[in-house]
Amino acid sequence: MSDIVGHNEKLTEVSCNNCIHYHFDNMEGFSCAAFVSIPRDILRGRVKHIKPLSDQGNNISFEQIKD
Repeated sequence: MSDIVGHNEKLTEVSCNNCIHYHFDNMEGFSCAAFVSIPRDILRGRVKHIKPLSDQGNNISFEQIKD
């Protein structure tokens, strides 16, 4: 896989943009109903958000957008 130029990280598939809770219109950063600022480990694909995390403060997790 290719590295992201300037970041030296492998490209990964991030599921956030396929989730019904993702805020597509937030120009300030990456956010959703579960997080004011989505944690980097989720954005980088290191953590799958298939169940609520213990410290997130709500019970929202990934839900696939239905076609």
